Amino acid sequence: MPNEMLIPSNRPIIVDGSVFYDDKSRTNNIIRLKKRIVEEFQDLKEANDVFYRAELYKTYADFRQRVEELLMQKQGIPMLIFLYK
Repeated sequence: MPNEMLIPSNRPIIVDGSVFYDDKSRTNNIIRLKKRIVEEFQDLKEANDVFYRAELYKTYADFRQRVEELLMQKQGIPMLIFLYK
């Protein structure tokens, strides 16, 4: 997997959306990025392959440690996704 991070502009974007049902896997597992997010990343508008990495931490302490690592590395901008009913 390539390591070139996509970088958005400096303004924060907060959007709400839905997780869509996938008949093939019989689960709610499709997340479609909203237009405001897609507009931030020109690479998403091209037919190139774009990958993602999902990291799920079971505790706030583990999450905080990872965020601190990201802040020190300054490699890419993480995106928070909250799942709720």
